[in-house]
Amino acid sequence: MRTALIVGLSLWTLLACTTPRATPTAPQSASTESRAETESAAPPAVAPAAASGPTLVRLGANVGASDAGIFLAMDWGYFAEQGLEIEIIRGSGSEQVAALATGEMDVGAGAVSAGLLNAMSRELPLRIVADKGSNPPGFGYQAIVLRKDLWDSGQVRSWADLRGRRIAAASVRSSVDFLLARGLAEAGLKLEDVDLVQVAYPDMNMALANGVIDAASFWEPLLTVGLEQGILVRWKGIDEVDPGHQSGTILYGTSFLANRPELGHRFMLAYVRALRLYNDAFRKGIGRDEVIASIARHTGVRPDLLARGVPVGLNPDGCANAQDLADQVAWFRSQGYLQRDLDLDAVLDNRFCQQAAQQLGPYSY
Repeated sequence: MRTALIVGLSLWTLLACTTPRATPTAPQSASTESRAETESAAPPAVAPAAASGPTLVRLGANVGASDAGIFLAMDWGYFAEQGLEIEIIRGSGSEQVAALATGEMDVGAGAVSAGLLNAMSRELPLRIVADKGSNPPGFGYQAIVLRKDLWDSGQVRSWADLRGRRIAAASVRSSVDFLLARGLAEAGLKLEDVDLVQVAYPDMNMALANGVIDAASFWEPLLTVGLEQGILVRWKGIDEVDPGHQSGTILYGTSFLANRPELGHRFMLAYVRALRLYNDAFRKGIGRDEVIASIARHTGVRPDLLARGVPVGLNPDGCANAQDLADQVAWFRSQGYLQRDLDLDAVLDNRFCQQAAQQLGPYSY
């Protein structure tokens, strides 16, 4: 059963932020040693900015920790070195799809959903071109969380205990449906056996605290905020439910796919460089504090909360998880969510990330 749920208060007022959310300038705090070590993993190999000035790239995003690659490419000057200036436009996934299809927006950053796949099935120039949030082992930045009192009282211990419970998702008919269906199937349950409701991420902690919902498919850094406030329990990491799950994606539309593919390649080269900087920070500990500070400035979340949370999985070669996307497309098809059939070639275009990874060379783990 699905219902819509609106929770009026936003949790952002509870974050006790110590830094503004304004877009920062290039960071000056990174030490020469850590910057040098980080840069060694990603050779410059970039083109200089055009003499006439940077080209504006309009990018749609909800702005969260999984946008780290975008933030870092802005703050470390990687986009600027490619002659690009990024304008982040906040908006929903449906708004992004429409703007990408018409060329009003160049790049989108969003989740896999039936709406996105149906737009692709209409043969619109719209494709997933890169990873923007995945869940390989140890990087389960998404998780199924429980209301703390339900865990403490022992009322919920297994998937079977979720029968009839109200579970929140930021959007319905999305990759969250796919994940919940996979988990519930372990107990012989289906989505119809729970009450799946829609709640925006910033409102989930408030909904859990007020007992409006029993569980949620949640993400960092708000998940760690809820843990700190004693509101929730992290129950099942998505890296356990579906290892390598592809949740966030970078999307190109008409502008970069059809009209200006050379800009798409320049954007991707800068983005993949930033993903390697990110992986150096969270896999090797190189420049970790500086990277966390950048994400904190853009998201408005305290650096110490980001440091305690589970990091987002971001492929250092940039490409999305093709097998997991194929599994999701097949599941959406099996549920009758797709208006028309489509194959993975109509969803995924890896040429941009592959070229960037080839130009930068192999990433050393």
